[in-house]
Amino acid sequence: MAMNNLPALDDVSQITSMHKQTIDQFSGITEEREEIRTTAHALIAALFYIEILDVNQLSPKSKRVKGQLMCRLEPKYQVNVFEVFLLKKYTFKINEMEYKIPAEVMDTLRGGDVFRMEFEVILSRSEELSISLQFPSSTDGLVGLAECGHPISRCPVPYDELGHNEVYIEGTTEHNSQAPSYGRTYV
Repeated sequence: MAMNNLPALDDVSQITSMHKQTIDQFSGITEEREEIRTTAHALIAALFYIEILDVNQLSPKSKRVKGQLMCRLEPKYQVNVFEVFLLKKYTFKINEMEYKIPAEVMDTLRGGDVFRMEFEVILSRSEELSISLQFPSSTDGLVGLAECGHPISRCPVPYDELGHNEVYIEGTTEHNSQAPSYGRTYV
């Protein structure tokens, strides 16, 4: 039975056959499977954004940037997402430095607060602020799924856009309206 010739919804005799066909269809490296995976990862990474809390000009050619990563999901859904992230060891990469998601985030989320992960970087004029969500290699036994990363919303941020004490909030929602009135939010 081909995948496009599906049995009737109540034909339980085909469950074993459909299970085998599904495994056969998606177990190898296929262009379609990789495209679906890439799209799914990009959508997951787009759930995150940054809020710039402070920018200090260190010299004419460098800035210290303090900020926090945030998640645009409603708080009640963040618990489930981060359980998976911690289990599968997802990380964030900020300008080539890997940051683990702290396990304490679960206590914060279960307490009703939202995800916030602070960071601080020093950038030279030739750099941009680059943040990506890193997806580990597959742990489901399927071949061909190597580690990869996708940029979070509005990243990378060019050096010249990282100004001091500017307010720029795009797409503000109820759960991120608690943001301080200073800084710059990239959503």
